[in-house]
Amino acid sequence: MANISSTSLASWSTTEASNQPDTTDSNTIVGDLRAIQAGVRNAIAAQDTIASASTTDIGAKAAYSLAVSGVTTITALGTIAAGIRKLLKFDGVLTLTHNGTSLILPGAASITTAANDTAEFESLGSGNWRCNWYKRQAGTPFALVDDSVVTAKIADDAVTAAKLASDVLLAEGQCRLIKDGSNLKLIPYNGNKIVINGALETIPDAGVTLAATGLTAGFYYIYAYMNTGTMTLEASTTARATSTTAGNKGTEIKSGDDTRSLVGAAYSTTSTWTDTTNSRSVISWFNRRLVTGRASLSTNRTTTSTSIAEINSEARVYFLTWSDEAVAANANGTASNSAAFQSTNMAIGWDGVSVLGGFSRQANTTATSVNSVSATSVAAAGQLTEAALHYVVLGGAVSANTGTFYGGADNADRCEINIVMRG
Repeated sequence: MANISSTSLASWSTTEASNQPDTTDSNTIVGDLRAIQAGVRNAIAAQDTIASASTTDIGAKAAYSLAVSGVTTITALGTIAAGIRKLLKFDGVLTLTHNGTSLILPGAASITTAANDTAEFESLGSGNWRCNWYKRQAGTPFALVDDSVVTAKIADDAVTAAKLASDVLLAEGQCRLIKDGSNLKLIPYNGNKIVINGALETIPDAGVTLAATGLTAGFYYIYAYMNTGTMTLEASTTARATSTTAGNKGTEIKSGDDTRSLVGAAYSTTSTWTDTTNSRSVISWFNRRLVTGRASLSTNRTTTSTSIAEINSEARVYFLTWSDEAVAANANGTASNSAAFQSTNMAIGWDGVSVLGGFSRQANTTATSVNSVSATSVAAAGQLTEAALHYVVLGGAVSANTGTFYGGADNADRCEINIVMRG
């Protein structure tokens, strides 16, 4: 065999014994090293130019990067060893003719190039080439000869906007339902997309509003739908359900109606939406946040009940919740008993005086002593029904005589009840 003489990587073999020099060759290490350096440098040389032809022999060029000039239709790229790759930049408009064996193109269709489009081709050997990728200079998908857009398929299932939304783009709706003034408003949040009826829809920058006009008092699910191209909100007492419809599977919808996607829930008090510190009555389905509620005694309140009873209805916090969420409540304040060595008790009641744990008892050492009292309770996920307005109450009792629970403007001493929830 002869010493290294080729300065083209493409002519070198992946089989060690097929390369030069071998042990019978003369020792010309300086020339061999120079040939190796030249071969490697040619492969990473500056972009070379090649004219388009029916067979544009890109393998005959040593450089990896080639600028293709001219407008002649290309049907072949020449013959070179398998595995060699070439980066092509097209200077103008020409046609790359797809062939399922010799010139395999994305989408199995011919491509009309545009100036500054780029593509990488890999030799499969025996004059066959495959286009690994094709990129438009404008950044748009490449077009077929008839100017239609290639439809990519995954596992023979066409990629639709809805599929992209459910599989790729959205872990959940990019929105949040809030109360804004007297209206409900669906606002963009962490993006501006939501799936409605299997399609990926855009939430307007200004949001989508819904008034409570004409609604009777009660609980309502809030659904989003498209009304002749305009996103609209709807209040409905119809329960939610998880869609099983192809293209919309997994989306929470109005039961039996894929055109309505759930975005939240709210409580109307006769044509008015409510969301205040002591009535958390608007919750979002997507992007739920921590919400707190609070109510307190405005003045001192007394009880003689020896079993837990509501101290006064002014210390109630109303709220809505989703069935998969827990709600935590805490009550604290000061209290006393009219007799020495008698106890004053505090507890939290849910939807009345149903006590779900969290009970405290403090005994007076004298008839005039004032003690701190507190209670904590948690309603676990699923423990409270979803489509209802719930409330927590400040409960109290005494072992005997009269108990006083303190209220008023003094935050340090007054009895109050707080909740923490998500919605």
